Amino acid sequence: MSELTLFPEHIYFENGRSEVQAMQIASRLRSIGLSVLEGSAAYAGVARRLKREGIGNLMQLVALTNAQTKEWHGAGRVFVETVNRLRKEVMAHPEHYIATWELQVKPVVLPDDLEKPKDDTDDFFGTSWEAREVVPHDAMMCEETPSPYRSTAERIVLLEKSLVAAIQVLQNRWKDAGILRKYFIDGQSPQYIAQSRGFVSAAALRHQISRCFLKPLLEGEEVHGVRFAQSLLHDVQLLKEELCYATAHHLDALDTLVPERFLNIFGLTLMQRRQNDAAWQSDFIVRIGEVQQCRRTLHGVFAVMQDRIVGCTEKSIVRMVRERAQLPNGRFAQGIVVPHRAFLHSMLQQHCWIERSRRGYRLVSMQVAQCMMRIARIVHDARKPISTTEILRIYEQIYMERPCSMNITHLHRRFPHICSVRRGVWEYRG
Repeated sequence: MSELTLFPEHIYFENGRSEVQAMQIASRLRSIGLSVLEGSAAYAGVARRLKREGIGNLMQLVALTNAQTKEWHGAGRVFVETVNRLRKEVMAHPEHYIATWELQVKPVVLPDDLEKPKDDTDDFFGTSWEAREVVPHDAMMCEETPSPYRSTAERIVLLEKSLVAAIQVLQNRWKDAGILRKYFIDGQSPQYIAQSRGFVSAAALRHQISRCFLKPLLEGEEVHGVRFAQSLLHDVQLLKEELCYATAHHLDALDTLVPERFLNIFGLTLMQRRQNDAAWQSDFIVRIGEVQQCRRTLHGVFAVMQDRIVGCTEKSIVRMVRERAQLPNGRFAQGIVVPHRAFLHSMLQQHCWIERSRRGYRLVSMQVAQCMMRIARIVHDARKPISTTEILRIYEQIYMERPCSMNITHLHRRFPHICSVRRGVWEYRG
């Protein structure tokens, strides 16, 4: 029942509709604030006065009578007639106001509003709207705390769904929302979008996207009624830490957004493999502006660790990389001098081709490239005397090929700790 009339609320909408449909419309209008009228030049001023008089939603407006309106201080004949005309419009076309609210005005909190259940009886308008009760403002502010057990992939999926939903909602609320779809989903080049939309440069386009879309959302502000929940903002901060210097396989969780554009949200980019990076099996995620230094670090670390049988500390790796870079004819003489320590530390701690033990770090066996080093690793890892026949068997099992040579005498000269126990049997003594 309405607060302002003895009649059931849905009686205003039963003309040509079933009782169930009329009741649904009345329920919807109770949740629609008068802000839905602010886009109308004819009714914006009326809406402000109605709010001052305590009218908070469209259902209260519909139930308002002329006699009640006339009692308000300063309410003249024109104002009363305008309110009455507005009431009749809402009663005659409630679907229009519901659709306007849903598409253009309703506050949207992401990802919370992605998880609202759908009501099967909502299709009589021709559109499925979310079935939701009116939530008090205080309750809306008490958002669920993010789970500390959510994985990186789950955080990526949740953020992607929220960004895609925000872009879809803004298609009906912001005239420049089309550039968001072209940039984040279609993956069109910034130069092309800038030219087609009249921006002076690609940098100006990126600035517009950041200033009007990303920055306010990531700071918890509203963008045309859309905002991110605090739980999602917390996940964004965790993602920035988890993705920085990680391998690009995390981006396999993305379904809609262009990976490179997704990373740009965090100030990150891809360090993509080139021909001489193929052994690393994956692209890396690094900070924008650090690609070259991280690439040189990767090359230097990979080169020095190719020569390691046993593990070594991070400090030792840095020293060896610097020494190798300073060789007059060394491969890295013109490149790295100071390794990127944060990238190096992340590589050693996280990536699957680095073995970690109490003695330090070394490459996994599959990443060892030289035949002699592979054999030396097999002898070392046996932890006991091992025959030449057994070395061959393990070599073929790991690398799916036969060694190019088996001159263990030469191996002993290079690695004195590999000694002959007896004819055809070797052991690492170190």
